[in-house]
Amino acid sequence: MSRFSKLLIINLLTNFLIWILLLVVAQQNSGPIILHYSAYLGADLIGFWTESFSLPLAGLFIIGLNSFLAWFLQEKKLQYFLISASLVCQVFLLIGSISIIAING
Repeated sequence: MSRFSKLLIINLLTNFLIWILLLVVAQQNSGPIILHYSAYLGADLIGFWTESFSLPLAGLFIIGLNSFLAWFLQEKKLQYFLISASLVCQVFLLIGSISIIAING
């Protein structure tokens, strides 16, 4: 198994983890939640749990786009860079999802 395939699997597993975390918490709450909080302004975006699923959806889009571009390019360094960049994005989306869960917990 190539390094590209391993990173792609890790990307997909991280995105799957985000989906599972948000689904489990969404089933417990049905009211409005805080979607964005900043230390300076406080809660500045409030919505429903369904709106929090835009994070893993954006993650899937990033994985798809970067995987397509990496497949299209034949240079191994660029493939590795694109898949690694989407893994970094997935980690940030996971942190954002955990923050949403923690703020509304």
